[in-house]
Amino acid sequence: MTVSRSRITWVMRVRVAVVSAALVMPSLLFGISAAVALPSGPPVPPSRSATVDLTCSGVGDLRVVLKPDSMAAPATPLPSGVSLRSAYRATDSRTAATVRGGGQGDISCGEVPVHGVLFSALSNDPAPEGLASADRFDGSITISLLITEPRPLAAAALTGAGGSFPFGAALQSYVATRSGRVSVAVFDASTGATYSYNAGAQHMTASIVKVAILGTLMRQAQDARRSLSSTERSLATQMIEQSNNDAATALWNEVGQGPGVKAFMNKVGMPATTPGSDGLWGLTSTNAPDQVSLVRTVAYPNAVLADSSRAYMDSLMGAVTPSQKWGVSAGVGAGSTVALKNGWLPRTDGWVINSIGHVRGGTRDYVIAVLQSEDPSMSYGITTVEHISAMVWLRLSSDFNGDGFPDLVTRDTKGTLWLYPGNGAGGLLSPRVMSWGWNAVTAIAAPGDITGDGHADVLGVDSAGTLWLYPGNGASGLSARRRIGSGWNGHTITRAANMNGTGGPDLLARDSAGVTWLYPISGNAVFGARTKISTTWSGYTILGPGDFSGDGRADILARDTAGSLWLYRGEGTGGVTAPTLVGKGWQTMNAMVAPGNWDGTSGNDVLARDSAGHLWLYPGSNAGTLWSWARRVIGNGWNVMTYIG
Repeated sequence: MTVSRSRITWVMRVRVAVVSAALVMPSLLFGISAAVALPSGPPVPPSRSATVDLTCSGVGDLRVVLKPDSMAAPATPLPSGVSLRSAYRATDSRTAATVRGGGQGDISCGEVPVHGVLFSALSNDPAPEGLASADRFDGSITISLLITEPRPLAAAALTGAGGSFPFGAALQSYVATRSGRVSVAVFDASTGATYSYNAGAQHMTASIVKVAILGTLMRQAQDARRSLSSTERSLATQMIEQSNNDAATALWNEVGQGPGVKAFMNKVGMPATTPGSDGLWGLTSTNAPDQVSLVRTVAYPNAVLADSSRAYMDSLMGAVTPSQKWGVSAGVGAGSTVALKNGWLPRTDGWVINSIGHVRGGTRDYVIAVLQSEDPSMSYGITTVEHISAMVWLRLSSDFNGDGFPDLVTRDTKGTLWLYPGNGAGGLLSPRVMSWGWNAVTAIAAPGDITGDGHADVLGVDSAGTLWLYPGNGASGLSARRRIGSGWNGHTITRAANMNGTGGPDLLARDSAGVTWLYPISGNAVFGARTKISTTWSGYTILGPGDFSGDGRADILARDTAGSLWLYRGEGTGGVTAPTLVGKGWQTMNAMVAPGNWDGTSGNDVLARDSAGHLWLYPGSNAGTLWSWARRVIGNGWNVMTYIG
């Protein structure tokens, strides 16, 4: 966070000639000052007050009233739990004695030179022995803030907005070893799921609020049907790329301070966020799910910010100065892109260390927020957020071999189960055997990671109607199976991504009567109460592509008996909307699968096998359509497969 010149504003609005000694312009925090010229001759006691605007590091502007006969005081009431501290160093004009003292807070705001002030303007204590109460002092006052508000109550871990992390046990185990309070939220664009840990805990934003300030500016410019001025662009660049506090204050004031930013937050959907009062933007209170909502507004198409506004904000967040590229960028794969903003702030009870961003790489596309309070040091907090970032990157993708790319599970006519690893660019790597003896299995599904260990799993139904879980071992193989259900005779099963918005991937199943059900899955492959999706899909091919429409919710694709492919947009709570047509002529395909973002570009894709045994890739648009003109063959001889999923 950069620090730049403080400013001074006289309270009196009438232009008059100053004939007495006066308070001088405050200095830069690093000791460079620009002083108002003082009249010649002996010092004359100042006769009026001055209001000084100081830039507090990572917090914003603090307006302080300086008087010739009493200590500095904030010009407006400070928020609850925030108090002003002033330290002084001055020389008695009569005796040349040096005095120093006062208190220092954790948040530095600036140093203000003073001339000809009474000792009472420096301290509430009695003047030191040998100094008269009428003596005048020259020197400086250092202003800082002390933040001592009570710690907010934390929500229960892994609860609140969003569902449990698929690797919640590992995350909770790590956080338990760390000091301070930690909150995490992640939106996975490939499934439409939002996961959270300690979702309800409140944290101060520090400089991550600068993303909301810029978003407010962009929205206000959209509403006015104008482009940003060159000055606004310069300030926006400084605020995001350099984390410049003066630039943030200038834009904060321009957009209407807290009320202006709150109006934007209301449009985004950030109910748990309260902007800081007056100029103290860094004291905004928020939680992790709200910050994910904010970054999603930058990352994906929405009704709040135009695509041009989003692209501009993304470009700035992707170009932060190298020294500030720590945080949610840690542990991601080579070649990935990360657009982020960090915030850091010392407090009496420890450091605030926050990192928010949008991560894209391979098949991964997610928004993440890690917020922390009460860390023992800045470096300690950075270590925590970077460990969590790496954990999310490694475990969010439900692949079978641990490379981060989606894979295909297939069964051939001999009953051998094969793994065909995806290469992350739309192709296939060499297959390997996963298991034998699968001819007795009547239904198979590869729903993703449903055990919470970070590895993709397989479900199978045998001829007796028993549902078996085959846990993936993360090394292209399967661990020992275990029974998790019965009565599944005659069912067709397929993955459903996260249809109900409460956690990891779910399961779609059509029973022997033709009724299609959604089975939510939580924890260690535990099924919740099923809900009815449709009674009219008998004979349909049903796919769970995750978020196919680009609205952040998991959808369903269904091919009817006439060969038309329909999109049923997910409502985010387990239901679907009325269908829209994706395309016709799909009756020529005898097997279909929706493996997620197979080619590593924008949108989730569809793979389909034709009667000649060609396996085709149909790239998704991330807008509810397929780029049929861009389809391509990625495999031949696939007629030997009796299952592809």
